[in-house]
Amino acid sequence: MPEPDHSTSLFRELAIPPASKLWVADFVEPYLSLILAHVKQYDSRIHADQRLPYAAVQAGDWVAVKQAEGGIVAAVAVLAAWSLDLDHEAERRQLAAHKSLIMGTSGYWREKEGKRFCTILKLGTVRTLAQPLTYLMPGGQHWVAV
Repeated sequence: MPEPDHSTSLFRELAIPPASKLWVADFVEPYLSLILAHVKQYDSRIHADQRLPYAAVQAGDWVAVKQAEGGIVAAVAVLAAWSLDLDHEAERRQLAAHKSLIMGTSGYWREKEGKRFCTILKLGTVRTLAQPLTYLMPGGQHWVAV
């Protein structure tokens, strides 16, 4: 059985401009609720290697907000995106300047120590779905292009 085309229904249900790039990303608590409440306006993904969304997401893109153990519940506009190589002092300072805006817990920052590649996203408009949309992330990934 072919996979349903989630991108078409997401673009339609969320009134996302068709020329926009759409991503799906897993979010966990407390960050999921903070984004849905329009409180968290910056998000970060920090990894040891160059994996999505590093150097891929751009201003004007949209991210479908997926519950880590559930469905897509919203989409959020990306107003700005920075890809930082934390081996460079200037880029470590840029991350430090955004830390309070990212709203990471102390556990989050401990987990990210020593990781090299960082993406920071400035989030804009949040559009929620009336009902979650089932979406299975391929291969255990946490960030994918639609």
